[in-house]
Amino acid sequence: MNRDELLRALRKIARKDGLAVQIAKTKGKGSHAKIFYGERSTICPDGELKTPTLKGVLAQLGLTLDDLRK
Repeated sequence: MNRDELLRALRKIARKDGLAVQIAKTKGKGSHAKIFYGERSTICPDGELKTPTLKGVLAQLGLTLDDLRK
């Protein structure tokens, strides 16, 4: 899964939960961007996300891989 696919999935989940998802590419360093999911936020790299990185990003946002699969 790459960052764009992750953002699409997060927006879909957020619509169901009534939360806002925003991305601030200027807040990250290099190719990283800051993702805001409701009250939570995390830094996410661009490109393909390896499983440990994806799990870490989701954990910081209070989500799991199962949440993405629903």
